[in-house]
Amino acid sequence: MILGFILHTFWGCLSHTHIDGFTLDNVVPVGMSQPDLGKACALGEGLNHPLRSLTKETPNKAMIIAETTAALCIDVDTMNADILADQYTYLKMPSQAMDSRIAAERLHSQAAYRYYLAYLYSNSAYGEIGEGCPVLQEKDEAAYLIGLVAGTLAVIHNRLGGNKSGVPDVLLPKIARASACLDNTKWWYTPQALRAGVWAFVPGSGPESVDAWKHLQEAGELGEASGFRIAWGIHNLIAYLSGKEEQLAVGISAHAAAITERPIQGDWALLDEYGFRISRHMSDRIWAREKGYRTPNFGTWPIQAEKPEEVDPFEEDPF
Repeated sequence: MILGFILHTFWGCLSHTHIDGFTLDNVVPVGMSQPDLGKACALGEGLNHPLRSLTKETPNKAMIIAETTAALCIDVDTMNADILADQYTYLKMPSQAMDSRIAAERLHSQAAYRYYLAYLYSNSAYGEIGEGCPVLQEKDEAAYLIGLVAGTLAVIHNRLGGNKSGVPDVLLPKIARASACLDNTKWWYTPQALRAGVWAFVPGSGPESVDAWKHLQEAGELGEASGFRIAWGIHNLIAYLSGKEEQLAVGISAHAAAITERPIQGDWALLDEYGFRISRHMSDRIWAREKGYRTPNFGTWPIQAEKPEEVDPFEEDPF
């Protein structure tokens, strides 16, 4: 209520274009430079309703940011629910595993809905995604990219939630086409990762002449060299969902080495942090499935061989 009053007091006479401009010029640079998903999600949830109530016309660009960051709250909850279900499965506790899986599906559906709203705001702000390229000012490029990422995550979370959120799969080829509207090098090869990720996730959707997995791994490697690892996060998410464990192991190892060499920091640290969280979660799921617990050291891989019998160091020497 207090936040809404303040916003109405200071922004009450502004148009939706002013609010969009303020968000892209001020909120995005400050928020993206801080690798704190908790603060970002709290900001998104807190601003959501006030932003929509400020003017008669919806500030669509501001809402892309608000809905995407609000979705992070549920996204993190899905990660914890997924791991709990994997742990119960490992412990051979079927009732608890089933209950946790149901809880996880519900959370995935909620995350899908929020990400989908962000995608729809992108459509309203920039025209139909995938139908040609809009004229983008430099400050709009970040919002456009975030909208494409949100759309991709909406489809993925919808599938993981049992396809109950009404998110159409047809979004993915649209996002693949729209990613070509952004400069690949400038945005750390994330557009290439989105394109290749769609082609790998939906076999037959890409050009026959392109090896989707090779293209996706290349995006991770080139993105890492540019200083941000969002492409590795996309690579590892798609590899896990596609059951490509060898590909996943390569991506996780590379992502871990890159973070060791250059810690998460800079103007776009929030996106880099989210890419890391995705990669670590995919690693955690492998560890929870194989060992019953999360990744102890990011970049390591569980050994599937039988554990040798442990020797009690306090046992009396029989000889």
